[in-house]
Amino acid sequence: MPKQIHKIEQFHGGLNSNSDPRDIADNELSAATDIMIDELGKIRTMGGTTAHVSGTPEDDQATGWTGTLVPGFGLFQFSHDRTGAEDAGSSEAETGDDYLAIYDDNDQQVWIYSKKADTWDDDAASANNAVIDIGSTGGAEVNFYFADGALRVSDGNFNNTNQWYGYIYSKLFQTTGGTAELTLDTWKSTDQELKSFDNLSVNLVLDDCSDANPAAAEIAADQITLGWWTGEDGEWNGQYYLGVSPVYIGNQEGPITESDDTITLVNQILYVQVFIGHTDTITSGTISTHPLNDDRIIGIRLYIRAYPSEEWYLLKDIDLIAGGEFAWKEYNSGETATGFWVGGTGVTGDSQTEDDGGNKLTGAAIGIYTIADTAEYADTTMEVRVSVGGSGMGTGRKGILRISGFGSTVYREVDVSSAGLQSGGDLSSIPVVNPSNGNKKKFTIELLDESYGILEKQIQEIQIDVDADAEPPPIPSDDDPPPYGGS
Repeated sequence: MPKQIHKIEQFHGGLNSNSDPRDIADNELSAATDIMIDELGKIRTMGGTTAHVSGTPEDDQATGWTGTLVPGFGLFQFSHDRTGAEDAGSSEAETGDDYLAIYDDNDQQVWIYSKKADTWDDDAASANNAVIDIGSTGGAEVNFYFADGALRVSDGNFNNTNQWYGYIYSKLFQTTGGTAELTLDTWKSTDQELKSFDNLSVNLVLDDCSDANPAAAEIAADQITLGWWTGEDGEWNGQYYLGVSPVYIGNQEGPITESDDTITLVNQILYVQVFIGHTDTITSGTISTHPLNDDRIIGIRLYIRAYPSEEWYLLKDIDLIAGGEFAWKEYNSGETATGFWVGGTGVTGDSQTEDDGGNKLTGAAIGIYTIADTAEYADTTMEVRVSVGGSGMGTGRKGILRISGFGSTVYREVDVSSAGLQSGGDLSSIPVVNPSNGNKKKFTIELLDESYGILEKQIQEIQIDVDADAEPPPIPSDDDPPPYGGS
């Protein structure tokens, strides 16, 4: 028989050192040294070797590495668009680098080698700033996983703590001008677990704000304070628990932390504002550390559940990043406590808040006054004026005046940012539809916040005096243009 050609062109089956060489598949190799078969149909050499200078695990930024290996575990390569991963806590450019991570069972820390810097590091000289420290139990079977720009490290023996290592860039608590109270721009190693605020040692406290905003004693470091009050004519009935959960980078959510106390509502509206305390007392400038004890947190979710049900309902997503029109502001009660909140009002000192909730008043109550004007039948108006006591509701704040009782309800925006009588513009141009001369009519006048929550409500009986010489309004005809006539 003539010779036959047996073409071998696939090698991706890899090394098979278990079977007899006569029994291995056509795409497998019986022996292989320093070659790569990752590209289909190719066998490539792995390249040359380079000797590295040996260092010790205690050397900070040693040029080499000497540690204790666990056979079969603890070596991993990853790439990132940020440099500086070998130096935990550094703030680096977006120029990219390739890294090699290796676990040292000598101290349960992970060293990282930077290709660009050509150096190893585990920051062992600064134990509180180790690149990655998984715990204190030796013999760890360390495994790595890299996704979404972050390295995860876990112990297959379940004796140490799973770790998250990635680059964080967040501008938190932004003002209306876009200035961040807290800017995070660094490599960070932390527990991988998405913890609750309980686990992060952040307390949750309810504060009844029916009469006033929280005092200094109610705004503390490592604490979220939920200020609440009620409005009438609502649909909430029963006892309710409030809860909060942290939102992490990547829109991942931790467990809910529940309030110890309940809120009892009877046909009422519930308003909630969120205060976040911080150890730094500031009236300007920035803070240096995350007040919620995990740099990955970029938001809070506010929940409610009725007693005795165990089902939670989402009330509000609170963004710790967003600025612009509804921005965060500093809260200073006039004493030493400083914090941040959402849905609050103006207070003594700096006031900076995300105004997307009900607004609690500071100081004296709001007074609403009406003055009935004499006018023609076709142009009868009623002037309405608003007086805000105390220090007002904060710089640049707007309220909404709602008046009903004479036809369709009328809404007018009013400036309530400072104390004193507010009038002028559209405020003095509220139409009264077809009144009868000398008759008294009841009007409902309400001052609302930006979420149409009722801050003040008055019912007034006003006598309408109409000019006796005024002409009655014309009767529409088919010759008139719509909407007053025509077809």
